[in-house]
Amino acid sequence: MRAAATGLDALLRSLGRYRAVLLHGSDSEQVRAAADRIVLQEAGSLSDAFAVTVCDADDQAGIRAALLSPSFSAGRRVVRVRDAGDRLAPVVHDAGAPTIQGLLVLEAGVLPPKSKLSAAVGDSPVGCAVTCNRVAGGADTVIGDILRQFGVRANGQVLATLAAQTEAAHGGIRMVALRAALFAAGENLTEAEAALLGSDPGHDRLDLAMQAGLAGDVVTLDSGVTTAMAESTTGIALLRMALFATQRARREAGRGQYDAGPDRVRSRWSDAALDIAAAKLAAAERVSKSTGTPVDVVSRMAVLSLVLGPGTTP
Repeated sequence: MRAAATGLDALLRSLGRYRAVLLHGSDSEQVRAAADRIVLQEAGSLSDAFAVTVCDADDQAGIRAALLSPSFSAGRRVVRVRDAGDRLAPVVHDAGAPTIQGLLVLEAGVLPPKSKLSAAVGDSPVGCAVTCNRVAGGADTVIGDILRQFGVRANGQVLATLAAQTEAAHGGIRMVALRAALFAAGENLTEAEAALLGSDPGHDRLDLAMQAGLAGDVVTLDSGVTTAMAESTTGIALLRMALFATQRARREAGRGQYDAGPDRVRSRWSDAALDIAAAKLAAAERVSKSTGTPVDVVSRMAVLSLVLGPGTTP
């Protein structure tokens, strides 16, 4: 099977049918972001050594061995390989064998038109090749289309402001649009709000860390929060990103979609619990602004408590 990056949500919903996924194209950030989402979907973590193995592209024996290894958590073991090339085509053929237990996730740059790797994955009944290319112009149009799916209105200047943020955003156009849709919460998105969305560093990796936290991955969440704060992300921004993550999980739950693994999020969070968590995060922002408690302390405690599940957010 072959698909564009815009079809990633459909791929995630049917991920169980595939043994190998290839993400390739000119947009390296989109390739990496899509791979992160797939790993989170299947393993519930980006860093759990019991569920995720990262292999060098030249280590074909290591890749094959990892694919034969079971996961020690829910789901299949994910074997992630960066800088993949045509030399891995034979490994893809092996990934379809009945003895293989893992999911092979390959990341590559621009592949030649007659790439053996692309053909091996795309032509396999258990493979999916996803093209992640930069949009030459038209980013504002794509963002506008996604916003409308969420009932959000934005004028041309707002869309241009958001489009300018896609070059630096982890996850590219889709991540910028989703973040804007959640920030607007169904209202008109103003130019000032659009500019604010791009004002804090580390926004997008932090968003993935928040999703991992909702799925119970404390290592990825703590690492993301620590890195973001070291890069000068404010405590208020931290709380708002956590709020975005809970709102996003709530909305995508209603559509049967999750970025961090449907079983893991659904088993930990009901719709009502997500609503309560969002309300408590909003309350934590008010507390940080109205008391003498350091905002970084309040925000970090509130965000990290997400990993513990419902009923624990301060």
